[in-house]
Amino acid sequence: MTPYIPVLFVLVLMFLGVPVAVSMLAASILYFGFLTDGYQLTNMIQTLVTQIMGLTKMAGAYFVIAGIMMNYGRITERLMNFCDALVGHREGALGQINVVLSTLNGGVCSSASADAALQCKILVPEMTKHGYPLAFSTAITAASSLIAPIIPPGGSLINYAILAEVSIGQMFFAGYIPGAMLCIAQMIVVAFYAKKYHWKSTRDRRATLKEVFVALKEAIWSLIMPLTMIIGIRSGWFTPTEGGLVMIVLSTFVAIFVYKNVKIREIPAMLKEAAYSFGGIMLLIVTSLLFGNYLNWERIPQNLTAMLMEFTTSPVVFMIIVNLLLLFLGMFVEGTPLLLIMTPLLAPMAKLYGVNMVAFGIIIIINIAMGSLTPPFGGMMYITCGITGCSIPAFLKYSWAFLLVMAVVLVILIAFPQIITFLPSMVYGLGG
Repeated sequence: MTPYIPVLFVLVLMFLGVPVAVSMLAASILYFGFLTDGYQLTNMIQTLVTQIMGLTKMAGAYFVIAGIMMNYGRITERLMNFCDALVGHREGALGQINVVLSTLNGGVCSSASADAALQCKILVPEMTKHGYPLAFSTAITAASSLIAPIIPPGGSLINYAILAEVSIGQMFFAGYIPGAMLCIAQMIVVAFYAKKYHWKSTRDRRATLKEVFVALKEAIWSLIMPLTMIIGIRSGWFTPTEGGLVMIVLSTFVAIFVYKNVKIREIPAMLKEAAYSFGGIMLLIVTSLLFGNYLNWERIPQNLTAMLMEFTTSPVVFMIIVNLLLLFLGMFVEGTPLLLIMTPLLAPMAKLYGVNMVAFGIIIIINIAMGSLTPPFGGMMYITCGITGCSIPAFLKYSWAFLLVMAVVLVILIAFPQIITFLPSMVYGLGG
């Protein structure tokens, strides 16, 4: 049982309310400092420093800075007007705009919590003013915000790529089709409720091509920035990490000189905010790498895989077990910590089962995102309800439908992982 003591120690600390990063750090120090002689604490620190020195680890910081600059530049408001021109003529238009905006916003802020907080303040009051129930407005905002981390440059894509040692570029391209599928699935739910409750459109007619063009012109910079990053990565002009720097330069230029919503004197405060935001994430990443070193040194993933293979050798059954496990854990642990805890454990197991690592990443990211909508500790549920003042029981009345369609998309992706690997394979010439 000695090799498993740190795992139990982490669970106990988390149950007692100790922060996840501190729990994993304490468990790792317990193991390398006191429970093993084969791998000294000094070697552990040297290995950790080597792992975090790569430029790849900086990608997340760069995209956090770019996202904050875009938020200060009020780019989302222009995107919302563009979304209104696209779907404002449909029944339940504000709900449809909510979903489309989150999808487009994924390329801007890449954070589910940032997207949700922004829309709770901007879009939810508008929805309730037009007769949408507060509970529905809150539920759709929470559900649609979960699309943002899957659309490049989503933070979850970067975190998984770092921990699973997968190309960030491949993960970026893998996120587009599943993100679009989730967008369409949630729009179908909105259409169902809109028809049932007769929610009106925001436009009395479909926008003309001229009106769409005008809205596109206003939002064009918001769309050009993520497009530039993707074209640059695909063309080999820069790496995903360098793409983060390009996004910072473009977002700064647009916010200061094009939209003129940011003053140069405000930049230090924005960098300070970005440092606080990414500092917590980086601490989780570092402690996750450290915990992963312990898991790999004791071959715990390999041992668990061997035990599991006695039960089944089917990759499909393995994926079903993993998804059921993550759905259960997602009810109790927040999304980002859960991803950072489970990736070092599950990724080696997935490799031994021959599962495509890019597809595996997208699947577990979506799965963990679903946990953010479920009681008792769904993170996105509490964030949105806390901002809007919606009660949890009222929220759950509408959130179940969004969970259902997300589960359908998840099952499709598990059954046909080629959907996920299509774009990475086409861009990088890799096998699915």
